[in-house]
Amino acid sequence: MKIAVLQKYNSKVESLADIATTNKLWYAERNQYEFVNDTTDYILEQGRSDTWLIELSILNVIKTRPDIDWIFWTDIDSLIMNYEVKLEDLISQASEEENIIACMWSFIQQYTYSDLSAPTIKIENKPSQWFFLHTGNFLVRNCEWSYEFLSRLYNDQRFIIQPELRNHIIGDEMGITTYYLGYPEVRKHIKILSNQIFLSIPVLGNFKSTTVKIFEKGDFIFHVPVQPLEVKEAQLSKYIPLCEKSCHA
Repeated sequence: MKIAVLQKYNSKVESLADIATTNKLWYAERNQYEFVNDTTDYILEQGRSDTWLIELSILNVIKTRPDIDWIFWTDIDSLIMNYEVKLEDLISQASEEENIIACMWSFIQQYTYSDLSAPTIKIENKPSQWFFLHTGNFLVRNCEWSYEFLSRLYNDQRFIIQPELRNHIIGDEMGITTYYLGYPEVRKHIKILSNQIFLSIPVLGNFKSTTVKIFEKGDFIFHVPVQPLEVKEAQLSKYIPLCEKSCHA
């Protein structure tokens, strides 16, 4: 089995790449995975969340690297803290028809969404709490289903035309969660793991999720989602020495 560790970032978060890139490279080399640093210059529709770069990057690897069996996408605002965690062990938990392995997290958002499989998603201006599929760190099988699904997801006009969806802060997670909840034929291809596998965060007083694990020694991933850039930089800089110490032990 050939596994790639994939990251992609733009100039807005280049300061995070200076901190996190070597971390991902060390993890890949230690476990004999291929490290792919995607430098392709993708163009997103105006106003669309940068999170959609994730789907474009994964699609590019699927299209150009048929030799890779599984792709581990990892956000640039995250660090791999436990190099002993093997991606093969996580992949082994999925069935043959499960092509995406991810966790879920929740937080309160401004709108309530319904009619998820309709040509136009119904949006009400009242708050709701959603459990989102987290795409900050997740696994995708390199196969025809994954390519067709991620292409369909990215090109879904609802997430481009409807402003509340196009401008969503975690736009691609809103998209993939819409398909997970609204389309049973998609749901059977997605394996959900405990959120502590892919998402452990620092203690941040302004983060309002009750489902995200606070980072502890031994956790696989340290992640700083939905925070200002300066907070991400400070937290990654704080935790990278802990990772370096453990991974070279």
